[in-house]
Amino acid sequence: MEVKRILLTGFILFIFLWNGTSTVFAMNTGFSTEAMESGDQQVFLSNVKLSLITEEPEKQVITCFDVNDDGLVAVGSKDLTKKIVLVYDSAGTFQYGYTFDCSGSFGLE
Repeated sequence: MEVKRILLTGFILFIFLWNGTSTVFAMNTGFSTEAMESGDQQVFLSNVKLSLITEEPEKQVITCFDVNDDGLVAVGSKDLTKKIVLVYDSAGTFQYGYTFDCSGSFGLE
């Protein structure tokens, strides 16, 4: 009877472990960028309230982040009135940032 209990427990444990694994992969959405002409850049910038930050502001909850090939880390957050992007070097030292108005969500890439 004890052997049957051990085998049954082992089988149930095996089923849980086998079904508990999941495969995760990065999704390629086909998103791409291209260079913007100077005139289009000016129109875009004139319609966006973009403000440069030169001193590190108070910490906010992180909404998104990204790391580039040079090791710079961009951290996105938001408060009630604006979105914030802060850039840090690989040692965690604040480099620069900017704020902008946006009624929707945003991400960094």
